[in-house]
Amino acid sequence: MRTLAVLLLVAAASVLSWYGWMGWHHEYQTDAQGVPSGQYQAWQVVGSALTVVAAVVLAVRALRGNARLAVPAVAALGYGVAWSASANDDTTGLWVVGFGFLVVGAASSLALLAAVVIALRDRSRN
Repeated sequence: MRTLAVLLLVAAASVLSWYGWMGWHHEYQTDAQGVPSGQYQAWQVVGSALTVVAAVVLAVRALRGNARLAVPAVAALGYGVAWSASANDDTTGLWVVGFGFLVVGAASSLALLAAVVIALRDRSRN
């Protein structure tokens, strides 16, 4: 029961990270020369990433055994689903490719982070 609660909290934190940091921002940026760039400012991306990283670190530390292995996947899927909900205006269908890249990239990165947290925690116990 504890594992399910922690994983649901990770999923919720990931979804809220997307909406809280980036999901509300829909207009493109324009620099001083009038050249448009992406929708998001660097501080939004960094804040969103740090929020998910914090959720993963706390969850991995809260769980034991193989349950910790699900944390990166749950975080990446939660974030990806929230992101894909905002891609509803894409008429090309390429949001599916973006979703795939986002989930695979986030899950890989977060799995590496989880492995480091697990190794450090196990090392400190010895």
